[in-house]
Amino acid sequence: MFQGNWPRALTGASTAALISFYGVAPVLAQDATYRLGPQDIVRIDVFNFPEFSSTQTILQDGTVSLPFVGTVSLDGLTLKDAGTELSRKLSPFLRSPIVSVILSSARPIRVSLVGEIGRPGSYTIGGQQFAGTGVAAAELGTIGPAAQPLITLTRAIQLAGGISAEADVRRILVQRGQEQYRINLWNLLQTGDLSQDLRLADGDIVRIPTAILPNPQEAIEVASSNFSPTSITALVVGEVLRPGPQQIPPGIPFNQVILRTGGFTSNARRDKAQLVRLNPNGTVTRRVITLDFNQSVDPEKNPLIQNQDILIVDRSALAVFSDTAQQLFSPFTSFAAITGLFRTFNNNRNR
Repeated sequence: MFQGNWPRALTGASTAALISFYGVAPVLAQDATYRLGPQDIVRIDVFNFPEFSSTQTILQDGTVSLPFVGTVSLDGLTLKDAGTELSRKLSPFLRSPIVSVILSSARPIRVSLVGEIGRPGSYTIGGQQFAGTGVAAAELGTIGPAAQPLITLTRAIQLAGGISAEADVRRILVQRGQEQYRINLWNLLQTGDLSQDLRLADGDIVRIPTAILPNPQEAIEVASSNFSPTSITALVVGEVLRPGPQQIPPGIPFNQVILRTGGFTSNARRDKAQLVRLNPNGTVTRRVITLDFNQSVDPEKNPLIQNQDILIVDRSALAVFSDTAQQLFSPFTSFAAITGLFRTFNNNRNR
């Protein structure tokens, strides 16, 4: 177990390594400011007295219970102050008690995310939704098996389906009552600036703007970050070998998704395909993409696929003509229909 202080600044590589190893981004600097309240789940450790140690949910009146002591109010206290208060309460019964309080799961908060986000809307988020191996005992600078309690901006973005390829991650705005916080998540990715991963509070509104000139390479890096979903679903329909829903990692462009279906059928139109997208504002856009499997990521020529995108591969003109001819001259086609078709053709020719 590591004990000590985190460096003031982490490089992008070291941050990525920590995220990969522990599964979460370190947010130690923010734990010290967290104030406890009802529905927080805390681990109370009394050194050398395991019978006094326990994991408890803070009650609606802001209290927890200790043997011999009874109820103790922790409402509004930081983790450090809570440990000090519990030590004071235990002093008549134990000699120089050492008490540490660890936040195992933060109380639920309600936040709204709007703009270039996968699933915009309001979310009630609890710390237990991010339970797993993570950062614990922030006051002591220790790491070990524990829940990652704090609800940060990147975790809310992840829960809401990740940000879109058109998002401007340098100008994210968090509105908290009359206050506004401007966040640059690109700095978090590049330099490990953990101050950009703001801890969210109840009632926060997160606004993710559209980039004026989206950068495809930046979009790929953002898509592969820990605050993007691990996979997204795109629907491929039409003339491909394996049509249907495709589970893909974020950051995959249009042409690569088609290749993941096994390629075209013999009847496919191979020069163009369609992209249908449900936008965050509720509108639907349909675009025709010229297919070039040597094309790198490009917002117009080979865009990154987003969750719930629909890719349509049409039949070729020859296949459509063949289908029409087959229906026309099948044994089940009525004589009247054929003669009517020729009659129409002759009438048009004589005009």
